[in-house]
Amino acid sequence: MALLAAGAAATAAAAGCGAGSFATGPVRVTLTRDYGARVAAPARSGPARAGDTLGRVTDRLATLPPAPGTRWSGWINGLAALPGAPVHAGDRILWDRHRANAPASAAVVAQFPEPFLHGTDGRRPPLRLECAAGTDAACATAAARLSAAGVSVNRAVLGAPAGRDTARILLGPWPALRSDAAAAQLARGPAASGVFARPLGDGTTLALLGARGTVRARAGAGTGLVAATRFAGQQPTWIVLGADPAGLRAAAASLTPGALRDRFALVVRDGRRESVP
Repeated sequence: MALLAAGAAATAAAAGCGAGSFATGPVRVTLTRDYGARVAAPARSGPARAGDTLGRVTDRLATLPPAPGTRWSGWINGLAALPGAPVHAGDRILWDRHRANAPASAAVVAQFPEPFLHGTDGRRPPLRLECAAGTDAACATAAARLSAAGVSVNRAVLGAPAGRDTARILLGPWPALRSDAAAAQLARGPAASGVFARPLGDGTTLALLGARGTVRARAGAGTGLVAATRFAGQQPTWIVLGADPAGLRAAAASLTPGALRDRFALVVRDGRRESVP
């Protein structure tokens, strides 16, 4: 099969702890449409083989039909990948078909607890949960959800120095997060962050964007966001953001496979979980 255009950037090799030998289980391939808005075909699984790549696994397990004006983009364990990217046992592959000129997402939350279990290229980077001051309850909830998903995480103060090979989850209100270079991309919209939601002003309102990048709704009190992005070739940075303390707690509680499955990013508002875009 001639694979169509994939994600905007190849998956970067990750330095971290553990090689591919820890990984077990089948490779799973999921196809979605319009940034995870709907499933395009039933997920399929199969054993990993020596020398597997994203392209080879997709050829065995899925069909990516072309359609005028659209393209397929691929992710391995939630990180954008090109067809030649290596695939290992236990990896999760996502292909999404969307508008050909739509912004690319370098990282998505759709395959949680990936990339924190199998990482990139068979290597699992260290993970750090950085929580803003005054967010103890939400931080504890996030840590508990990660532990329940089998993810090992170290906790640190928000803004503590981190190497480029450390994956991070940043948790807090927008004023506390926006000084971080990775998180700051949210304010510049999906062309910069790959996330179809952005904080407005002091972050007490979130603009929810459609697939074309235009504002479809504004959400205030009680709204939370779980999203992922990458900055300057670093490991992914996940952002757990709240318009207020209630929204932050709701976002932290949504760090579960069921809540995040197939979603590029998740917004919680009025007690409901929805995908963005």
